[in-house]
Amino acid sequence: MKITCLADVEEFERTPYRDRWRAKNTYDLICQAANNFPDRPAMKFQSTPELDEEAIVVTYKELRARVIQTANALHAAEVNIGGTTSIILPNLPENHYTLWGAQALGIAGQINYMLEPAALRDIMIESETQALVVLGPSPDFDIWEKTLSIIDQVPTLKTVLRVNSHTPEQSASQTTGGVAIRDFTTALSAQNSSELVFERDINVEEVGIYFHTG
Repeated sequence: MKITCLADVEEFERTPYRDRWRAKNTYDLICQAANNFPDRPAMKFQSTPELDEEAIVVTYKELRARVIQTANALHAAEVNIGGTTSIILPNLPENHYTLWGAQALGIAGQINYMLEPAALRDIMIESETQALVVLGPSPDFDIWEKTLSIIDQVPTLKTVLRVNSHTPEQSASQTTGGVAIRDFTTALSAQNSSELVFERDINVEEVGIYFHTG
């Protein structure tokens, strides 16, 4: 339908959105896009503002595979169906994989990485965070250092998946309080990329994501 005036808008709005869209949730939307446009770019990522930098291109087919692997990796890390995965990342492809993968399993919790450690802790406690996806040690950010200082103060936290874009992959370890730390890429590579390994019927009224607006 071509919209050119207010009457067109009113006509469009007469159809409830639930009758217009065939997908019931974000995971279904991504899967439908991957089926319809598998090789089209879903996103392009550049780490610098240089015009001659070759962008990382992720197709819809690849996006679906990474989203599925992320959801399965979180499930393997004992995040409950409906549980919260907090995300403390700058703009990276892994941010999108986790944003949509966490919603396929439960709730995604985006947290502003510029907040102070106490605020990061309090948001995760309030969200009852079970898994955390966070940037590892980096010369450009202090995200890892801030987060590591408060991880053991979140009582519901079960595992940390570390996105390490600037340092060599490190083996699995744990915090002083015993919270498991794993490499994000390694965790995904061990998972099925074609289908979810758990069953979940997502109700359209369920919470999908938490945003801290302060």
